[in-house]
Amino acid sequence: MALTLIGSAFLAFVPILIFIAGNMRYLADVVPLLVLLSTFGLFMGRRYLDGKSASVIGFNLLVVVLTVYSITVSLLLAVTGAEARFEHLNPVLFDKLTRWFTP
Repeated sequence: MALTLIGSAFLAFVPILIFIAGNMRYLADVVPLLVLLSTFGLFMGRRYLDGKSASVIGFNLLVVVLTVYSITVSLLLAVTGAEARFEHLNPVLFDKLTRWFTP
């Protein structure tokens, strides 16, 4: 199952590499496959580390840190994304958010 997902994610990503500039519309085709693959990887890693309590705790901590990092980066990219759409469409909220993040 994991090899099939790896292959399908790769095959979905190859046409994007041919384009001069990747478009988010095309990259969105790959993301669901990568989410499934990462979920399988999580459970495969947990099964591999069964019985090793220190390793399981470290693995769980790594998963939580990477998940929080991924969510944070995606939210920041959504706010400061291409063409500053968020700033142009909702300047009041954008101003509040930028003031909240600046000291």
